[in-house]
Amino acid sequence: MKIYDILLKNGTIIDPSNNINSKLDIAISGTKIAKVF
Repeated sequence: MKIYDILLKNGTIIDPSNNINSKLDIAISGTKIAKVF
């Protein structure tokens, strides 16, 4: 299991270039986004 510094849950992600408008979780390690799921 990977450990992240910050986990933001149920955030609304809007990315028009990839046609994404969803509630997702974002994992942050250090100063970088490590994973969006």
